[in-house]
Amino acid sequence: MSDLNKVERAIGFILYGLMLFFTDWAIVKWGWDLVLVKLFPTLPVITWFQALVIEWVAAVLFKQRTVEIVKNPLAPKE
Repeated sequence: MSDLNKVERAIGFILYGLMLFFTDWAIVKWGWDLVLVKLFPTLPVITWFQALVIEWVAAVLFKQRTVEIVKNPLAPKE
């Protein structure tokens, strides 16, 4: 891989991360302030930033993963 491709991938990764951060921030902030606090009056005990961190942790813990099963060509024949 050339150096230019590495730089492009790094810039893309950084821009994607920033876009994802601001998107998550906007969804949690607006959802928290406009909807959830009105539905559940005890929610203001947790700040929207704490809710954002909880959402990040849940996204990491419950991330969907695709598993590809590949037969081992070196395995003995049955």
